[in-house]
Amino acid sequence: GAAAGASTGTYPIVPSAAVGTGLSNYNIHYINGTLTINAGSLIITANSMSKTYGQTVTFGGTEFTVTGLIGSDSVTSVTLVSAGADASATVAGSPYAITPSAATGTGLNKYSISYVDGSLTVNKADLTITADSTSKTYGDVLVPTGTEFIASGLVNSDSVTSVTLTCAG
Repeated sequence: GAAAGASTGTYPIVPSAAVGTGLSNYNIHYINGTLTINAGSLIITANSMSKTYGQTVTFGGTEFTVTGLIGSDSVTSVTLVSAGADASATVAGSPYAITPSAATGTGLNKYSISYVDGSLTVNKADLTITADSTSKTYGDVLVPTGTEFIASGLVNSDSVTSVTLTCAG
């Protein structure tokens, strides 16, 4: 028989030592056949993940799953890229594809490799806007300009230029 872990390619099937009745009456000629081992199917899927707006994702090359490996063959790393990995990737553009390619490992020359994208979801970051505390004298009118606040949690070059400030006093 042929070994399950044999590499792709062609191998001779060699007949010999025929057993039966009356074979001594024949000049037996053996002709080789051919065994063709085609590439196995291997599917590498990038793991889906999420991040918060403003964070950067750095792929380690191990964020994937594999289907179809046989025996001791292995996939040790995969190149993963996504436009959503950068800190400036927006919620509006989400989800972004995580594209796997260039698998490395052992025995991979025996496979036809298919890559399946994962997705990178960008979640909203928290932004806190705190109105400035102030005081006034009874009878005076306080007219806020919309800039009496502190914003915390902004990332990248995002900004808050004004807010509506209302008060019953």
